[in-house]
Amino acid sequence: MKKKSQLALERSVDCLSDTDIIIKNELNFASVNRAYYSVYYAISSFLSLKEIFTKTHSGAISNFNNIFVKTAFLV
Repeated sequence: MKKKSQLALERSVDCLSDTDIIIKNELNFASVNRAYYSVYYAISSFLSLKEIFTKTHSGAISNFNNIFVKTAFLV
């Protein structure tokens, strides 16, 4: 796995771990934030495998949808 992709995936896992801790402390709004970022970093990891780097969250979501979802592309 390419370095940028691996780093993004590690950030995704870290955010997901944060979510678990936050939920246990009943901080629901904060847990949604960390879960969102976990997904965002996972999407960024997939995109970086295709050498696609975006500047905005909406750009990442749009590119992920066009490249992976609409085409049913599997890495």
